[in-house]
Amino acid sequence: MYLSRLYPRDCAVSEVSGVLGGRNDLMLFAFDGHRVVFEFFFSPSQVPQDLRLLEQAKADVKIAILLDREANPKLADEYFHKKPGHFPFLWLSYLMVPSQEEFCLALLRELVDEHFPKNLVLSVLLAKEPELQPSAGMSVLGTYTLAGPGASMNRAVSMISQQIRSMSNGSTCVSFSLDTAERSTSSEVAGNITVQY
Repeated sequence: MYLSRLYPRDCAVSEVSGVLGGRNDLMLFAFDGHRVVFEFFFSPSQVPQDLRLLEQAKADVKIAILLDREANPKLADEYFHKKPGHFPFLWLSYLMVPSQEEFCLALLRELVDEHFPKNLVLSVLLAKEPELQPSAGMSVLGTYTLAGPGASMNRAVSMISQQIRSMSNGSTCVSFSLDTAERSTSSEVAGNITVQY
C-alpha cells in the first residue's frame, strides 16, 4: 500500500468509526496524533452520504478518492455539484494503474505533508531536565529549534506541547511559553522556552 511506503511509522486502518453513525473508508494515524482521512466516492447516489462522512471526520487532512470520469462521468459531476469548494482529491486510477504509481506517491505526499508536518525535526533542550519530578511552581528554561520545510511558530507550539508532555516524567506541565523566535525562516524557527510546572 502506498501509505505504508510513504509513512512506515504510521498506521493505516480501513472502516474506522470516525464519525457518529458512520465509518470512514480509510484513516492514517500518525504517531504524533495527526490523522488523515480518505473517503472513496464510487456511486453518484452515495455522494451526499460520503461527503457527510468526510466533512464530519476529525482529521487534519481530508482526501476524496473519486471514480474516474471514464468509468462513470456522473460521479464527478455529482461530487463537484454538491461540493464546489471541494476537498483535495485523487482519481481512483492513480491508485490502481501501475504506471501511475510514482505520480500517485508524489501527489499523496504533497496532499498529506502540506498539513501534516512529517519532515519537521523538533529539538527542545531544557537547562534542567525534569529527571526528578519537578515541584509545583517550578520554572525550567531552555531553547527550542524546529527545522524542516514549512517550519512555523504555529507548528512549533503544537509539536512542543506534545514533546513537553512526554518529557515531564509524570509531572504536570501547567504551561509553557516561547519567546519571539530568534531565527525565523521558511525552514527554521528557534528561540527560548520557559516551562512552568
